[in-house]
Amino acid sequence: MGSEQSGHLNSIGFDLYCQLLKQEVAKLHGEHIEFLPEVEVAIDFVSFTLNAPPGILPAAFPPDYIGAERLRLDAYRRLAALTSEEALEDFANELRDRYGALPVCAENLLSVIRLRIIVAHAGYELFTVSEGKVLLRKHGGTAYRENGIVPMLDYRDSPELRLVHLLAILRRIPAGAAESSD
Repeated sequence: MGSEQSGHLNSIGFDLYCQLLKQEVAKLHGEHIEFLPEVEVAIDFVSFTLNAPPGILPAAFPPDYIGAERLRLDAYRRLAALTSEEALEDFANELRDRYGALPVCAENLLSVIRLRIIVAHAGYELFTVSEGKVLLRKHGGTAYRENGIVPMLDYRDSPELRLVHLLAILRRIPAGAAESSD
């Protein structure tokens, strides 16, 4: 690609540029490649680390699960590129076949990626959980409400149970909710 085609790299970011380029090349070959829009995720009871404090769920691939750093980084890269729950489940099965049973912190990571995929498919670009409030926003500030109310998690529940309840809340988002929320 010449400088005119790649000159927009700085304005849109390298990852998005690579996704768009990959999609255009696939179109030229008559293929379709789906990628999800970016979703900002912040869940106050999940930490993307191995050493989370009490009450916080660790979400990562530990070195004793995927030993080689290059393979671990590749797993993160592949995880970030997943666009469907089916592809996520296939990836989880591949990890189990290759490395054995998933450790809890890896299961937590896959659960958060599942949440991100659901939110992206619903059309939201911001997904946060803070002090029990489940906030979903789309471009322009439109927020998701269940029956006019911001969904809440019960912080008396364990973080593991909160993650299960969070999945249940997100599964209730109706198709097209991002376009019709208030």
